[in-house]
Amino acid sequence: AAGLGINEDSGFRNLKKMAGVTVPTLIIHGKHDSIIPVDESYKNYNACKASYRDLVILDADHNTVFMEGMDKYMEGLKRLREQI
Repeated sequence: AAGLGINEDSGFRNLKKMAGVTVPTLIIHGKHDSIIPVDESYKNYNACKASYRDLVILDADHNTVFMEGMDKYMEGLKRLREQI
């Protein structure tokens, strides 16, 4: 899935930014996201330098991550809160 044709160079350059992140980090993404490909979450997770990082992939699209996966979403937030 190519999303909307936005790539790392023309977009927000998250990979470069994530390489400098050292605070506890939670990434939540819908695996059916047609705006931002789910692969971007894995790339950002792997680039993140935080000692605590968590990746929650939900069975949702870009706009339904909370509705479709509220329990997993909230569990991820709870784990993050415990790290702060």
